[in-house]
Amino acid sequence: MQSYNDHTKGREETDQLLNKVEERMKEFFHSNLKRVKRLPAILRGGVIDRYWPTADGRLVEYDIDEVVYDEDSPFQNIKILHSKQFGNILILSGDVNLAESDLAYTRAIMGSGKEDYTGKEVLILGGGDGGILYEIVKLKPKMVTMYMRKTCGDVLDNLKGECYQVLIEDCIPVLKRYAKEGRMFDYVINDLTAVPISTSPEEDSTWEFLRLILDLSMKVLKQDGKYFTQVWYLDVKKYYSISIVIYIFQIHLFLKKQNNKKQQNEQNIVASCFLSL
Repeated sequence: MQSYNDHTKGREETDQLLNKVEERMKEFFHSNLKRVKRLPAILRGGVIDRYWPTADGRLVEYDIDEVVYDEDSPFQNIKILHSKQFGNILILSGDVNLAESDLAYTRAIMGSGKEDYTGKEVLILGGGDGGILYEIVKLKPKMVTMYMRKTCGDVLDNLKGECYQVLIEDCIPVLKRYAKEGRMFDYVINDLTAVPISTSPEEDSTWEFLRLILDLSMKVLKQDGKYFTQVWYLDVKKYYSISIVIYIFQIHLFLKKQNNKKQQNEQNIVASCFLSL
């Protein structure tokens, strides 16, 4: 069934028609019809597009009621759509990025409220929406370095504050510079784009690029520091496969280090990584 409008009268007419179809099907099949499942109609031809695909190819219908912003930048199409359930949603070139309701994601990648950031040095990779920075600043860290208004508050109005600075540049050269200078952090939070737009000029392979990011992050992490990141998975089986890959690779990195204290650091970071997963 297709519906070209979603007003109340149209829905009532559709429900009445489906009720009649269901009754006739039961009559025709007699007792052989065991189950009838009615799915919502796809609303086509609406002024506002409410259907957006997920990264794993599923189609999601949002309760969009307003187009707040829709413009093309030199790099991508930018849409901000308002949802009754999620608030404003940012969509970049058809890819749903974040919404005002995404605080749960932010808290999870920060350690689900179990970490004490007071007086700590924190490095955020990515996090361009400002959500992580906004939440961490509340916890009185010593310094946070990081490469929609209701998501990030006012922390992005200025690129430098009392306990934070935002660097608008590629994080790889910065990580290399920090490693060379010996600058270390208590926390490294990797909130980079799940699939890099480009891996050049550093690496040809996406996996090599991700490995480079992880390797450089380990070099700037203190001995008792923690590393938080995100991972995306299609199903439980792939989830465990990815977890094992991360676990083995982190062990490989830390086995290169001969210091016993850094072997303890290995346990902290692996546990933190699984927690954020």
